[in-house]
Amino acid sequence: MPARARHVRRATSGRSECRPSPADRRAALRPYGAVADSTWLEVSDSDQKGAPWWQNPACESADTTGSCTYVGDGAADPDAWVFYDDGTPVHRWKADPSATDVTAQANVELTTCYKGTASCADGMDEYERGTNAVVDTRFEFVQLDTTGHVCRAHSTASRKTIGDDGHHYVAYFSLPSMSVEAACGTRTFIMRVYIKHVSGQTVKVDGLRNGATSLTNGIAFNRG
Repeated sequence: MPARARHVRRATSGRSECRPSPADRRAALRPYGAVADSTWLEVSDSDQKGAPWWQNPACESADTTGSCTYVGDGAADPDAWVFYDDGTPVHRWKADPSATDVTAQANVELTTCYKGTASCADGMDEYERGTNAVVDTRFEFVQLDTTGHVCRAHSTASRKTIGDDGHHYVAYFSLPSMSVEAACGTRTFIMRVYIKHVSGQTVKVDGLRNGATSLTNGIAFNRG
């Protein structure tokens, strides 16, 4: 039930505003059950087992420390593995014992490094604005065997064009349904996104900004 609004008129300005009374605000904070065939959000007050996500390491906007990942010409690398070869431990996710299928999703923010931009490290801007960039991407979710090697790999590939006018581009990836293979001997998965420069501007892979905002991340869900 939505909180009832109390109507208050300001005589000096002629404007009026609606806001809930203290009693209504308290009522709005009381828990309500989910209603069938409606949209609702469930939030826990503590971390749940298996809840962590993948995220790219720290990468500030101007990247004055040169800590971000780049793919392109010049000083940049020709390709990169996001969530997999970034200098941090590879996160391994374990499917729930009751799950028969899993889902994986990720979003990767890419920024073009045209000459004069303030969003890339010095030396990464090879071309004038308007050149744009083209990269090939492959999103992988891999079930491991008992030795920690690939047992079953699921992937989807696509080519992305990032315009200099927009400058920032978010690539979305999804593998909606993958079976958990008992023959692999484990229920452990890793996630990774391969990015290869094809042409044009060098591209920065954005990451954790200001220690709080994650611009490149991934998550997996149990199904079945």
